[in-house]
Amino acid sequence: MFEPRFAPFVSTGRKKCTIRKKGKRETRIGDLMDARQWAGKPYRSKTIKLIESPINKVQSIRIDTLDTVFVDGVILGHSELAKIAKADGFKDINYIEDFFEFFSSKYSIPFKGQIIHWD
Repeated sequence: MFEPRFAPFVSTGRKKCTIRKKGKRETRIGDLMDARQWAGKPYRSKTIKLIESPINKVQSIRIDTLDTVFVDGVILGHSELAKIAKADGFKDINYIEDFFEFFSSKYSIPFKGQIIHWD
């Protein structure tokens, strides 16, 4: 499920990746991304399908602190982190600050997960 702030970017194709915690079953290339959002209240309403697309890339991500991020074991510099934050749907001029604010409020830091990409 995508939050309302990200759903328009998914449906228009601006957002072609998402960062998620690893689930019980690991996401794999070739799996289907069935992106949805709640039509009303979460868990009490129907869902709206945003896109359905094959997953074409899966990367590991680790956010250690609010200034240290690793993708596939490689530490990101400022410009690489800005690209990931923008691709993940943070639309503000403050991509990086919004990215860290979101992850520190939604998850605990350090965070380990996956970047899931689709076409």
